[in-house]
Amino acid sequence: MITLSEDIFRAIEAGETLVVPSRQRAAAVRLAYAARRRSQGDLVWKSPRVHSLGGWLQRLSQSPARDGEAPLPRVLPAHEEWILWRKASAAILDGDEALRDSALTADSLADSLQSAAELLGHWRIPDTALSGRGVEASWLQSALRGVRSAASALGAMPRADLPAALCACAARPPRQAEAERVRLAGVTLDRGLAPLGGLHGSVPWRRSVSASRAHPPSPPARTRRPSGAP
Repeated sequence: MITLSEDIFRAIEAGETLVVPSRQRAAAVRLAYAARRRSQGDLVWKSPRVHSLGGWLQRLSQSPARDGEAPLPRVLPAHEEWILWRKASAAILDGDEALRDSALTADSLADSLQSAAELLGHWRIPDTALSGRGVEASWLQSALRGVRSAASALGAMPRADLPAALCACAARPPRQAEAERVRLAGVTLDRGLAPLGGLHGSVPWRRSVSASRAHPPSPPARTRRPSGAP
């Protein structure tokens, strides 16, 4: 189990939203917070607001639209989107005779392409930049466009397009009711996601540095056994 630095613990106690790199780390932080409160003799406490970066972005997308503004399209649920990526991957494999007898499966290709597409989205790199970049880039471009088309027909968008949509919202001043104190722990909003730093601009953001992030305990030092010892 990870331990929480005093800085992170106080931030959670103050009601700040903590954004961490992954769902696994978010779950670990919640457990560490619960362990800390139990060690203090507490029996009841308010659940901390801890989100993975992806979960936090999706949460932002579900915020109510401002007056006169169209709401963002819904983000496809994970299982629904993965089915679309698998269909696109199967079409790629079926369309290339050299791949039909390979060890590459539609499932594994779907996972790889979806992950690559989300990385493009975080850096807000357009799919047109993939043109002429090789076979694998062409697979990604074709699959991403296919998934986008299928999602649009459902009135939705893939996760890869969420950062760009949110960054467009970030250009609009927030309402006071939307103000939120957000702390980034092990997460940076560099380049592609940088505009999100102003999404809740009425309250300053904080970035936890290495000395104040939620971190695992140091491994115990190993004792070297003398030669010849049993």
